[in-house]
Amino acid sequence: MERFFNRFFQLIALCAFAIGQPLLDKLGAHPEFFVAHRNEHVDFFYLAAALIFIPPALLAIIEAPFFFLNAAAGTAVHVIICSALAGLTALPVFTAIPGLTGTLAITSAFLFMIGFGLLFSRYLGLQRFCVALALAALAFPIFFLTRPGIRELAYPKLVGSDVRFKGDKVEIPLVMIVFDELPLTALLDGSLTIDAQRFPNFARLASTSDWFKNATAVSTHTTLAVPAILTGRLPTKEQRLPVLQSHPENLFTLLQASRHLHAIEQITRLCPDNACQAAGAPANFAARIEGSLADIAAIYLNIVIPQDLGLALPNVSTNWTGFWSPPKSSRKKKSLDSRRKDRVRTFRSWIQQIDGESTAVLHYAHQLLPHMPYQFVPSGRAYQAGDVPRSYRNEAWENDDVGITQAYQMFLLQVAACDTLLGELIDKLKAEELWDKSLVVVTADHGASFEANAHRRSHPHNARFFEDMLPIPLFIKRPGQTTAAVSEVNAESIDILPSIVDVLGINTAWQFDGSSLFKQGAVQRSKKRIIVGEKRKQSILQEENLSYEILEFDVPATLPRTTLDWKTARFNNQPGSPGGLFALPLHRELLGTRPEASSAALSLDIRNPSVSPGQAGGVVLNFRPESKTTLAFVSGAILGDLANRNIRSVAISINEKIEAITPTFLLPKGTMFFEGFFPEEVLKRGENQFAVYAIDDQNGAVVLIPARIGP
Repeated sequence: MERFFNRFFQLIALCAFAIGQPLLDKLGAHPEFFVAHRNEHVDFFYLAAALIFIPPALLAIIEAPFFFLNAAAGTAVHVIICSALAGLTALPVFTAIPGLTGTLAITSAFLFMIGFGLLFSRYLGLQRFCVALALAALAFPIFFLTRPGIRELAYPKLVGSDVRFKGDKVEIPLVMIVFDELPLTALLDGSLTIDAQRFPNFARLASTSDWFKNATAVSTHTTLAVPAILTGRLPTKEQRLPVLQSHPENLFTLLQASRHLHAIEQITRLCPDNACQAAGAPANFAARIEGSLADIAAIYLNIVIPQDLGLALPNVSTNWTGFWSPPKSSRKKKSLDSRRKDRVRTFRSWIQQIDGESTAVLHYAHQLLPHMPYQFVPSGRAYQAGDVPRSYRNEAWENDDVGITQAYQMFLLQVAACDTLLGELIDKLKAEELWDKSLVVVTADHGASFEANAHRRSHPHNARFFEDMLPIPLFIKRPGQTTAAVSEVNAESIDILPSIVDVLGINTAWQFDGSSLFKQGAVQRSKKRIIVGEKRKQSILQEENLSYEILEFDVPATLPRTTLDWKTARFNNQPGSPGGLFALPLHRELLGTRPEASSAALSLDIRNPSVSPGQAGGVVLNFRPESKTTLAFVSGAILGDLANRNIRSVAISINEKIEAITPTFLLPKGTMFFEGFFPEEVLKRGENQFAVYAIDDQNGAVVLIPARIGP
């Protein structure tokens, strides 16, 4: 038995270095992962122990039959397992070497594994050294549990119950929506007003609200930006975690004594769990651990498998949870339903829970929309596409104008889905006779950038930083307000809570960095402030930048228009102009026309599961309005004789009318491909005739080449 226990200690040591230490190091550097998973303090101890002891225990169970039945076989199996663990330990090291490709990294790790196995099988000293390393493995969870950020979550301090203030006007309901990654520019038309044609419900809200046109965020990252909104203060470096212990004086603790809290927090945990149990309380222990371990497994795959191999790894760069959303090559309906439930369905469920029986309620929702991944059309239905746009790599945009334009199209469609949800909220409040009585606040945490060769969370040195990242929508509808008011005041997101305190007449001695936007002369800033450096890279695979700095900007006389003009040129929606969101600049003149096709035929592989044969050999889309998924997104590969022709765009026809134009692009292996949208409202219940035409320029004449749609 002594030999068996020695081998078990060797497995503990090697598993700790191959699996436990890399994961605990990454997770310890990003405690936001645990905030998003709503882990309780006890979870950290179980997770740390599980990562260190469960892998070797499982491997020991595999080894045990060989060990007790045949000594030679047991030794061989043990050497193979230990060598594989050594190779896994070395692989990330080789992958990190500049200039070393993924194939070379794997080859190097394999050679290291062979060498380690030969030495391990022959030298007793190396085996004893691995036994001794098991003691060092115990230091990994200890170091993890004492890291800044993790320490605060694992050993939480109780927030005193004295942090409560009663409002003087508790009969006023408060409804607050914080959208995620929604720049003001997305909502504007060319005249710098809300685009009522594309976003009618934002325009409806603006028509009865105070719209603060110069409102800006104070951080480009949710974990700092949302706490600033909810506390009215600029977060310090010591308050980097978006949890109650770091921000005890916030909107929820201010109102919990006088109001019921109907709240959904997606990333932050500022609401006391006992006050928010009715909406979004932490899951039970088993569910929390299961969800955490599943996403931890996704992180590990990204750590050990080189990114340049092109494998369909779970994407861990656009969010803190839900890493097992299907990649572009895997479109599983079950996973798609799960992703939809997390956002649109959750938002709609929250809306339906609003009722007019009590007015002493805070209805709060931070929604991860229109944040990437882009997966929704204006109706709120989901389409089956990849998590990451094709021109988005390593959290930055490539120099691909067509690809970025299509990504922005997806983004605007998702903003339109936000508009639909906002309209449903307004209708619900009116149906419950709460709209006129309520204080309604609609805003966003920060913006997003679509600048070529730049990070999506643009940095201050980028040309479009101010326009893309700082300006946010901020609408405040006061109780009884029926007319619009547009304010040019220099507002910041830290002014939102002081404004709520002012309107609700709350008496509090709390100190805010912001000021009420409704007190005459209260906001007289000449600068804009932004916190930079703390979380410049959000990906859990990247080391975080621990610097912290508050930069100041001069307030521009007018909102910069670079992004707005870029958007308008590509998605022209002025009255009488064709296109809207469904035709990029090429061949807009074809929209709304009946296709006149040439006799030539082009083979297209259309990847849309709802395409089916029609009665006369054509292709139909079977549309059911009650469906939760959309048919309005189609994609395909251009095959056949014309695959090598310079086909720059295709036309999508519904019921013998061209409804959309979308560009083509080349996949890395050289296949010509297209993906695009058409407006859902052109579909009728039941069968709809569907066709795709390649647009070919022949000596200056536009020729439509009909596609043969097949498997």
